[in-house]
Amino acid sequence: MKWILGIIWLAFVAYAWVWAPGKPLGSDPVFKELITLQSKEAWLMTVFSWLGIFPAVFACLLLKTPANERGSRIPV
Repeated sequence: MKWILGIIWLAFVAYAWVWAPGKPLGSDPVFKELITLQSKEAWLMTVFSWLGIFPAVFACLLLKTPANERGSRIPV
């Protein structure tokens, strides 16, 4: 299951990087404002920031290891 989710995630990243419509990243003024954190719209910066947090939280929830496979977290 983890491999399937990883392949799906990589497919989405490849689509966004290579085939997504729009201007190239270097010539898009909105993208440049977001990356340099110079946007004049506060809500846009908030949404852009949360777009990085939500996938990380979902990955932690979906890909967590069962307790019986983890082992001890305290070094001996």
